[in-house]
Amino acid sequence: GSFAGLAPLAGSLRDLQALGVQIIVVPSAVGFLYAVDAARIAVALSLPIVETAREAIVVMDDGGSPTVTTTLNLFQQNAAAIRSELFARFAIAPGAVAYGTLGSPS
Repeated sequence: GSFAGLAPLAGSLRDLQALGVQIIVVPSAVGFLYAVDAARIAVALSLPIVETAREAIVVMDDGGSPTVTTTLNLFQQNAAAIRSELFARFAIAPGAVAYGTLGSPS
């Protein structure tokens, strides 16, 4: 369960792979090494909520600057809109995540 004994063994990512640890590279975590014990993370998901509309006005915003919006009347276009939501909750047990900094990438 704990990653405390792993640090002295991990001289490189190849050492981790040799120990059977799955490696996932994430560009936003450059310079850090995270160890996650997935068995100690609980996740609860709701049932998906799916809603449709055929008589609505949809305003689409591209999120850019300057703001550009397009309005679509579903009834006039004989179109439908579908929205789906899924709610998630999670809990992490103490010690389930460990991290450290790495030297600069070469």
